[in-house]
Amino acid sequence: MKTALTIGNFDGVHKGHRALVDVLRDWRSNQVEPDSIKTMAMTFEPHPREVLSGKPVERLCTSHERSQRLQRAGIDEVRLIAFSKEYATIPAIEFFEKHVVGSHNVAFIAVGYNFYFGHNREGTPEKILEWSKEKGIQAKLVKGIEADGETISSTRIRKLIASGHLPAASRLLGRDYSISGEVEQGDQRGRLLGFPTANLYPSSGKIGDLCMPATGVYLTTCTIVEEGRSFPSVTNVGFKPTIGENKPFCIESHVLGFQGNLYGKLITVEFKDRIRSEKKFDSLDALKLQIQEDIEIAKGRIV
Repeated sequence: MKTALTIGNFDGVHKGHRALVDVLRDWRSNQVEPDSIKTMAMTFEPHPREVLSGKPVERLCTSHERSQRLQRAGIDEVRLIAFSKEYATIPAIEFFEKHVVGSHNVAFIAVGYNFYFGHNREGTPEKILEWSKEKGIQAKLVKGIEADGETISSTRIRKLIASGHLPAASRLLGRDYSISGEVEQGDQRGRLLGFPTANLYPSSGKIGDLCMPATGVYLTTCTIVEEGRSFPSVTNVGFKPTIGENKPFCIESHVLGFQGNLYGKLITVEFKDRIRSEKKFDSLDALKLQIQEDIEIAKGRIV
């Protein structure tokens, strides 16, 4: 079987990434025997920048979620390459001949205009066109997709999320930004206040190195993954300063209309809009009044 291939990091599988997948699908549909061609995305784990810089990269999705989203977009097979410092020393031409076209019966390649690969980033997009032509492989460089006059990129989306601009991030992602994790038991202070919450703690390591929204209160949707049920919710992201000092960073969601116990269950929190910044209140009664106000604001924004 022949392969229509794209290569990249695909963090978040945003609109720009899906444009690459669409190019593969369009090319395949125009071939004489499209059923004899599979679409493939070649990607890397850990993130190459993380390996080369020694600093963690805040992800827009986990590796597993990335594969799932690529497949939903129309990729038949995701090939995950274990990236290392040793792998980074492979000359660009060797990477192309051995790891790309030498293994997958490639008939077509589509890459982004800014895709570089191989030792010292010697493999340029133009080199892919040149080497593909020599191998009799069709290739295409895909321009970046723009929004508001600027190219969509994972870096741009991370900055929007980290500054609390979730609607803008959603427009570039083509979906609401989400964080999935297993609900953990907190201090149950929300329950005592009359607003029980489902808590996710990034510091526990169960969420991974995901990009965290700016501290504050958000209109969200919580989905209980194994049940497939979704509920509107109000989510606080931060350190709960009114409750006390040195509290761990927490994503705590009050799920509207839900009755039951979520401890140990996998939930997905989708961030829709920011209601306000996080603040320290003078008393628990003042906090309780504010939470009720947040809930009313959220109900007014639910579509």
